[in-house]
Amino acid sequence: MKLNTAGISVIRGNKALWEAIRKVLGVSKGTMYRYVQDNDEVLTQASVMKVIKLETGLTDSEILEEEKEPSQA
Repeated sequence: MKLNTAGISVIRGNKALWEAIRKVLGVSKGTMYRYVQDNDEVLTQASVMKVIKLETGLTDSEILEEEKEPSQA
């Protein structure tokens, strides 16, 4: 599961949120930049999601990609 475009945008546009997530993950600025750039799944860990929701008031459905249903063969 990954963040949707809105989820990534809110992180990029909010310096305090960026730093709060970086602190929770215990990573350098460079690593955090890479996580956001790659939309790394680490950004959907429970601890990170909690910070995003607390800082922004957004819900899971507003910041996560919709899960695709398996293809029927």
